[in-house]
Amino acid sequence: MKNMYQTSWLCLLLGCILFAACSKDDVNDALAPKITLSSSTSIYTGKVNRDIVLEATVEHGDGGIYSWKQDGKIICTQPVCIFRSDKTGEYYVTLRVDTKNGYAEKEMRVDVLEMAPPVISLAVPEGGIVTYVNTELTLSPDVQNSEGATYQWYIDNEKAGTDKDQVFTKTETGDYQVKLVATNEDGTTEYETIVRVEESPTLRIETTDPVSHIKSAPRTVMEGRSVFLKPIIVNAVDPTYSWSVDDIEQEGVTTPYFNFTPAEQKEYTVKLTVTNHTPQVRSVLSRNLTQSESNTASATIQVNCVGTDNEMNRFRPYAGTERFTVMEFVAAPGQFVNAGYEATTYEEANAYAQKRLNEGNYVSLGGFGGYLTVYCSHSIVSSNGDYDFCVFGNPFDGSSEPGIVYVMQDENGDGLPNDTWYEVKGSETGKPETIQDYAITYYRSEKSAIRWSDNQGNNGSMGFINHGTSSMYPKWIRPNSYTLRGTRLEPRTVQEGGIWKNKSFDWGYVDNYSTTDLITTKNPMTQQTASGNRIRISDAITPDGKPANLKYIDFIKVHTALNVSAGALGENSTEVFGYASLDPEAAIQ
Repeated sequence: MKNMYQTSWLCLLLGCILFAACSKDDVNDALAPKITLSSSTSIYTGKVNRDIVLEATVEHGDGGIYSWKQDGKIICTQPVCIFRSDKTGEYYVTLRVDTKNGYAEKEMRVDVLEMAPPVISLAVPEGGIVTYVNTELTLSPDVQNSEGATYQWYIDNEKAGTDKDQVFTKTETGDYQVKLVATNEDGTTEYETIVRVEESPTLRIETTDPVSHIKSAPRTVMEGRSVFLKPIIVNAVDPTYSWSVDDIEQEGVTTPYFNFTPAEQKEYTVKLTVTNHTPQVRSVLSRNLTQSESNTASATIQVNCVGTDNEMNRFRPYAGTERFTVMEFVAAPGQFVNAGYEATTYEEANAYAQKRLNEGNYVSLGGFGGYLTVYCSHSIVSSNGDYDFCVFGNPFDGSSEPGIVYVMQDENGDGLPNDTWYEVKGSETGKPETIQDYAITYYRSEKSAIRWSDNQGNNGSMGFINHGTSSMYPKWIRPNSYTLRGTRLEPRTVQEGGIWKNKSFDWGYVDNYSTTDLITTKNPMTQQTASGNRIRISDAITPDGKPANLKYIDFIKVHTALNVSAGALGENSTEVFGYASLDPEAAIQ
């Protein structure tokens, strides 16, 4: 997020330098090795003259060189180190792993004792252990000094299994106390934890985005053209897909989307069925926790095929003035979300965004996925290869916060953005590091960092920056968590000489310091000149990457394209100042 307050710039700059000076050792390459010890406490215990196994899981450690050191001397060079001492005491060992992408170090303590009862550890995910009704959760703790050990598990003080691993299954929600008692010749150790059981996140299909408040309608397509159907699929694990039209299975269509070309003018019922590839799939929650999952779901979509004359009948020509009306503002969490305005409903959020655009001021979309949808007062015609409209932002060299652009034609003529969105391709489209179907879930918090998780198996948090608000979570979003989806670009956020920089992308994105498509032109809402990125309607593509071939558009949507923070500058969040068609009087070609 670029700070809008000029007086704060020097403070932020100084903050960045101080931040870099204090934490430069923490700014590592994303592929540098990361060490996780098998002991969650980093303490290992064992008996005199007995082998003590020291081991770790190393992420990004392929081809790495292992060095286990005690008192500065290398004692092991393998991924697993066997430690032994003939004297009791505390010993400190450091593991270092070197790879071509960097290195990592981890220190641990080894306690050598005359008597060594079992030591139990369990890697618990951030937020605790959570499983679901009628779902198997396998607890596999690490147990040191396990030679000859016996085990007894208890669930809510009732005896359970007697093996080292325990399979946990419950039919009701709630918090359950789980305890393991391990005994060997030297003593007994107990370990307790809480397992929360929630309703199962069953596989489901959303034919409309649950975050959106736009009224849904049957999909409309002109005769002789195709409509792309791509529902949102949630909680699927290695799924397979099948489609049918009016109960006739569509052979060979096994993708999560369907390019449907109706044969005649009428209404069709299209059905998608999603099934997990195997009846029993296991997911890993941590090194000590796995759970089973299985599901099947289906959903129907109504498609209305109409005559081609509808396209021309629904074209809205330029009438001398140009305005852009906010249809939907769904921000992601961000430092300027809720700052300086009070919006507790979608209507209030839209009104705030509209007022800002009318004044030529920025609307901050927050972190990845936050979006703004507008409706132009006239249809914007495609020039079939030239630039057709621009979106105003405030990028400058070293400060690009790119937004992905989507366009829609009002095919059903109801004036609502409930037809088909087409992504406008950019310079990063199709590259391996670009994720076309990225989804991120944000979790509500007050006066603290915003936790998030994504569909790539990652989780993290967005640091809290106070600009006069108690929370960076949008107040008009009622649920305690929500998911945003779209295309995610690989960040180009770096720290150079102690200064954070958000580097630009070549073309096709808004709020982006592009040497190709950035221009200065008049904002029709304010009649003032402003800087904006030009967009070609001819760059609109279908989900399989083919040209959408739109003659004109009526709606524009922009969402933040990056999930990254730049130190003291905060999250990368696209800002939109307005829109302009480049040839409002153009005729359809």
